[in-house]
Amino acid sequence: MRDRASVDSELIAVRRLPYGLSRTLAAERVHAEVQAQGPAVCEAFASLVLLESYHHAGEPMKALVPFTQVLRLADEHPDRLDEGDWRMLLWSFKWLLVDLVQTPQVPTARVDALIEDMRRRFATAGAGMDAVEYVRSRWADVRCAPDAEQVFETWVATPRDEYSQCQVCDPGDRAAHLLAVGRTEEAVRIMEAAVDSGATCLSEPADMLSRLALAYLDLGRDGEAVTAHRRSLAQLDRAEVDLRSVRGRVLQFLARAGALAPAVRRIERDQRLLDGSSVTALEHLGVLTQVGGAAEALSQLAPGTPVRLSAVEAGTLEALAAWCRVQAEEIAVAFDLRHGDDATSRWVDEAWALAVRPLDLGVLPVAGGPATGDGRPGSSVAPHEPDPGHPAVATSVEELLDRAERAADAGQLAQAAPWYAQAADLLVDQGLLADAGFACAEAARCAQVLEDHEGAHRAYGRAVALLEAGGVVAELRGAVLRAWAATAEVAGAGDLVLERLSSLRFELAGPAPEPVAQARRREAADVADTCARLLASAGRTQEAVQQAETAAEEFEELGAPVDAGQASWLAGRLLRDLGRTTEAVARLQRAGGQLVGAGPARAGAVDDLVAVLRAAGRGDEAQQAARALLR
Repeated sequence: MRDRASVDSELIAVRRLPYGLSRTLAAERVHAEVQAQGPAVCEAFASLVLLESYHHAGEPMKALVPFTQVLRLADEHPDRLDEGDWRMLLWSFKWLLVDLVQTPQVPTARVDALIEDMRRRFATAGAGMDAVEYVRSRWADVRCAPDAEQVFETWVATPRDEYSQCQVCDPGDRAAHLLAVGRTEEAVRIMEAAVDSGATCLSEPADMLSRLALAYLDLGRDGEAVTAHRRSLAQLDRAEVDLRSVRGRVLQFLARAGALAPAVRRIERDQRLLDGSSVTALEHLGVLTQVGGAAEALSQLAPGTPVRLSAVEAGTLEALAAWCRVQAEEIAVAFDLRHGDDATSRWVDEAWALAVRPLDLGVLPVAGGPATGDGRPGSSVAPHEPDPGHPAVATSVEELLDRAERAADAGQLAQAAPWYAQAADLLVDQGLLADAGFACAEAARCAQVLEDHEGAHRAYGRAVALLEAGGVVAELRGAVLRAWAATAEVAGAGDLVLERLSSLRFELAGPAPEPVAQARRREAADVADTCARLLASAGRTQEAVQQAETAAEEFEELGAPVDAGQASWLAGRLLRDLGRTTEAVARLQRAGGQLVGAGPARAGAVDDLVAVLRAAGRGDEAQQAARALLR
């Protein structure tokens, strides 16, 4: 039997892993070993770590098993729980109960009993009641209970304590209830104050901004809706975690704004969310209603619009909406049966009746020149969101660039883009073509993040032409070409950029003195990696594998193991998709080794390796791969 220190050390290592398949496997293994071999004083911690892993994997029914084990230990052997175990146990009540509330297979009586047990244990521990009242409010909202408003007000009036929601998330949680019951203006005031405070966490302010965008639409405040939408996109681009709910609301906004092409692109990009993995039943229902409702609304605008999906057998928006409806109704009926009403089914009906009011979401003007205040081509006046710190009209290139950089640094990309574009125009007039090209590239990047891919595509094309005319060296032009690649693929010009990247790679291979040669070799590797991703997006998988493997080898020679690992990871996934399992395993194993110290990226590569090995019936090797993450 191992000693407590070594087991605790391993469990702490498991908790440091990003949530995913490998972490769950590692938690299951350590938990099973402790259950079978001890030491007994580690049983609670092992069970709580497993519970935590199941919770974040969206598997509440599995989480019930270690949760029940910890409760039994707490009642029968309280001496086996240390202070940290007791704290985690109280926290786990909130994690698990929120999940069970969102899982229709758990009977109402079971949820009610667990909430009362939570109240009793919190009182016994001398803890505050805010977490208990929060769970009660969530439960009342999910059931559409007659006393939901009263329960909500009780939670709001309960003092915060160490088990309360994150202070930054708390306003968003309150706003969610207010929006659900039609108190939209109150919700907006709460979220505006929270966003204006500047406070941030892993999900905020992206989550509240996405809610605000939809709320503003409900109130007819279209200009503010567009601004909030753009800000949520900028935050989503920076996010360190996968904000599924934000992605769903962004899609809803695009559908309600009649933005057909951007909405279809987002559906295709985020289609992995449709499989329901790693989320509770209610969260899955939320995704289905967001995607299905958006697809239904958009199909009314443009019947027969194709959509490229591999996760779902649907080739048009109508087919996707129908598929989502079937899945959503099945889940809704399960909730209705538990709650004894049809409230969840009525929610699904409402989701399929989105009202569309077309809005102009363009960031850069179509004509490519200066923008007016409403985003149309015209005179050089302030764009959508004037900055009170600057005069309305810029008088010099320097002022325009300063204004643009300040706005970009503040995440106000819709302001920054036209200012960069105007600066580029003035720089061209002055004959400073290289500087104009870089300013134009900055404008393109701002538009790209805000998903104005049409405007970004035009701006990137102009930027590259200006950089070439300005004599900018290949290793510096490459960064702009690579940035253009993702937008060009969206705009249907992927082949054009691939050709230009191939020409650039040939140019980079020419003789050059050190350290220029080293910079060129690095840029050539980056170009190969970008080509691999473009080819993969275009479905040219075999060519993509070759480019990804080339990039991996070149990065490794350059002493850039993390970049090599990312390229190897891509090659491994593509080989898996081609059914070349042996090669996929080898490449993913290599990626795992190259990504040591890269945190989430390494865990993602190992998750893919574990999945491939398990699918091939090589379970022992899968366990070994997961275990290697702890070293």
